[in-house]
Amino acid sequence: MIKQVVTAKRLAVASAVLALAVLAVKYIGSPDHRDTASAPEPARAASAQPAPVTGPASPAPAQMPSDRPPLTPEENIEAVLQKDKQLALFMQYKKSVLLDAVRRDEYRKLLSDTRMLNEVAAALMQPGSGPVAPEEHYHRLMQIDYLDAAMTWKDNPQRAAVLEASGGVISKDNFVADLQSDRKQMLAGNKMELYRKVYDQDPDRAEALVAQAQGTRMEPLLRWMSQENARRRDKESEIRTEMANLAARP
Repeated sequence: MIKQVVTAKRLAVASAVLALAVLAVKYIGSPDHRDTASAPEPARAASAQPAPVTGPASPAPAQMPSDRPPLTPEENIEAVLQKDKQLALFMQYKKSVLLDAVRRDEYRKLLSDTRMLNEVAAALMQPGSGPVAPEEHYHRLMQIDYLDAAMTWKDNPQRAAVLEASGGVISKDNFVADLQSDRKQMLAGNKMELYRKVYDQDPDRAEALVAQAQGTRMEPLLRWMSQENARRRDKESEIRTEMANLAARP
């Protein structure tokens, strides 16, 4: 069993990204940025009105108590990897401290696999539906890990394609009508984390995504992501300077 695949530090960062994404989601969910093509105006107006009361509400069916506690992060991760064998293989390689020549070649082959790249990018572009289950959340984080590893390998023959696909995920307007708020937050958080990774590898490409979004419904979100990323980098620079000054003291 693969345990502790996603570290506590990584989960803390992801949680912070999701919390910040709440601020960004307001642009997508606000009236000024609503998808007006999703439904005729009369239908939207009607849906805003409370339903008429025709009689006393029927009591909700009793829920059978569950004796099983919620799954732990490790159990959710294991459930994901049981279903996604390619991702499981990637995570095995990723968590290995040392790889011999054969396994290193296998790992690099996986990182340059265009079929896996396209499948991961397509999956991250899908908005999904309903409440966000923990298993889906961890699955998406590990898919982003795959894109990160593939673009971080400088000699990857498919590196340009990885960066292009990652930019497509970031720019994709997958905030379809009737998405629940937690799903909007997850999608925005995924885009924010992936934007940071693209910026770390190719700042010009990341900034170009913001420029390309001008005049679209995604512009406010991408602009916010750029600004938030700049604040993060400035803060990290301040911390490094403070640490260096502390280390230099007698």
